[in-house]
Amino acid sequence: MIRILEDVFRNMIRKKYVEDDNFDIIVNADKGDLEIWRFREIVDDNSEDIWDHDKISLTEAQKDRA
Repeated sequence: MIRILEDVFRNMIRKKYVEDDNFDIIVNADKGDLEIWRFREIVDDNSEDIWDHDKISLTEAQKDRA
């Protein structure tokens, strides 16, 4: 059952973000908890690889933190 839930959430992530390799999905059946973590590298605002799916600009990261 846990594996099915993880697959459902992975498919939803793929539909929205295309790639899902920088996401961790944690399902705790004992507590009924679900956690989805997205890991991205913070890069300079003028970086050429800012459009990569696993990167975020410094300005965007600061906005998300506030």
